[in-house]
Amino acid sequence: MKYKNEMQIKKAMGIESWRNLSRDKVIRFAAMMPDMDKEVMLEIIRTFPEFTKYGNELLESLRETILKTIDKNSEDYRMSLEIIKETQSICKEQLNREDITPEERVIIWQNLMEVTKMVPILDKENKKFYENLNSKYVKATVAALLSALVFIGGKVALDQFSGLPLENKEDEEDEDK
Repeated sequence: MKYKNEMQIKKAMGIESWRNLSRDKVIRFAAMMPDMDKEVMLEIIRTFPEFTKYGNELLESLRETILKTIDKNSEDYRMSLEIIKETQSICKEQLNREDITPEERVIIWQNLMEVTKMVPILDKENKKFYENLNSKYVKATVAALLSALVFIGGKVALDQFSGLPLENKEDEEDEDK
């Protein structure tokens, strides 16, 4: 849906006034930006000076959450590796015993192999966790930076970045069609 005016955006966000814009709503607003008419979006942001403050607070909160998540993940990962290492050590001790049968030795060996197979699986899951975390962090950072860009100058900054005024780009796109 393309939001063409301020009222449509307020209605979609479930607010009556921009004074009701909470941090959560700022995130939702930023997510809706690609579906907004550019002039309407710029006008709304100009009328809401706390937008940048909320954006900075959200980025700091996101950073803290990510650091806590990484610390927790690292601790869990280390603990898991320690459990595997300890289990391997126990299996090794059992294999060195002389009072066990060949059948028991085979079972211990199989258990050791099972535990050892867990290391690459655990490592792969940990790397996947970090990839997902990085992807979400990058997306959130880009959204916040784009929001700040729009807030602090929007059109002017985009014009300077691209080398063409937005109106010319839109005209070119219309000509291409």
